Amino acid sequence: MASRSSTFSTSGSGSESCHGCWPVWRHPSTARRTPRSCWRRRLDPVERSHERRDQTSDAPIDEVLTATSAAAGQPLLQSAPVVRERTKYIFVTGGVASGLGKGITTASLGRLFASRGLKVVLQKLDPYVNVDPGTMNPFEHGEVFVLDDGAETDLDLGHYERFLDADLHRGSNFTTGAVYSSVLAKERRGDYLGKTVQVIPHITDEIKARVRALAEAEQADLQVVEIGGTVGDIESLPFLEAIRQL
Repeated sequence: MASRSSTFSTSGSGSESCHGCWPVWRHPSTARRTPRSCWRRRLDPVERSHERRDQTSDAPIDEVLTATSAAAGQPLLQSAPVVRERTKYIFVTGGVASGLGKGITTASLGRLFASRGLKVVLQKLDPYVNVDPGTMNPFEHGEVFVLDDGAETDLDLGHYERFLDADLHRGSNFTTGAVYSSVLAKERRGDYLGKTVQVIPHITDEIKARVRALAEAEQADLQVVEIGGTVGDIESLPFLEAIRQL
């Protein structure tokens, strides 16, 4: 039998077929069939793929896409929205003794992760009830570090700025006093709609909101949060509960 590539024209039809289909083409009822009617081509997937490729337009792909998008009335290829992954958190807490070097540890962790190409933001949470350390005795708590926006913060933020070579702002440090002040102001405005304001959930929700707000503002991949003081302080309990919920 001749090879499949051997073709010849049928008399009266002007179509082409293989030798195996010649008896079919000669029949009067099939005289007007096209090469697609060839039973051997229909059964051979390789032949069908070649036939489809031969019938494909030779127009450049950009012209095809433009014509298709114009017919659809909208761009055919649209860039997918970039969805930022959720910020990861690392919380640094102390034991039963203060002054262990949590600030240096936090700054060092931030520097190590930043050197790997991550967008890192550092934050310090102080459980004392003062609104900020601006009026505190420096012999008791250390020197106050003033940020570019005028915020008076804990001295550990100086380590953060030097280690990360970045300028921090007011949201990078807050205290129990600042949290309670904000919650009480919301209660006076009626934001809680007459509900009983409690440590859980209102105080803890305020702490979580401030932590998340910094991550969103900085579009951070990783946020390292230092919890000041010791775990035995009663003032630390709302912070520990808040980070547990995070």
